[in-house]
Amino acid sequence: IVVKKWVAVFKDNSKNINPNHLQIADTNNKMSLNREIFCDKNRIGRALVTGASSGIGEEYCWQLATNGHNLVMVSTNAEKLEKLAQQIRQKAAVEVEVIAADLSVKNDLDTVIKRIENTDKPIDLLINNAGFAVAQPFVGGDRQREMYALKVMVEAVLLLTHAAVQS
Repeated sequence: IVVKKWVAVFKDNSKNINPNHLQIADTNNKMSLNREIFCDKNRIGRALVTGASSGIGEEYCWQLATNGHNLVMVSTNAEKLEKLAQQIRQKAAVEVEVIAADLSVKNDLDTVIKRIENTDKPIDLLINNAGFAVAQPFVGGDRQREMYALKVMVEAVLLLTHAAVQS
């Protein structure tokens, strides 16, 4: 499993996470790293997952929660996010926080950054998963759509990761 070319941040060295597993994943070690992250012996505490309400992001949430990790789930779809959070709380008995945020909007992105910087319930793992297909040709395509993609899949990843490694 690749998290935006391994933009995953591990901050707690006391939890036996092997730093050798923090390399850019290749075809041969993706599943090995997946097992290292999600297995109980490497409990990471609280994970923040962007793009959490569907697809791979939803699966990350289920995998982490069923192994006892608390979650902060971030997505633009508040209704779907809250419904999923409720299901996870009931089935996995973990703490789940929900942040409805569009990572291309500065105020929303700032809300997520502030949550990462909150030391009361620290974030131990950041999974930058939010993203989408631009679904248009570059030549002749809508530049605003391209800029939106850059804000979500580049700028937000940079700023969230920066906040995570600083806190």
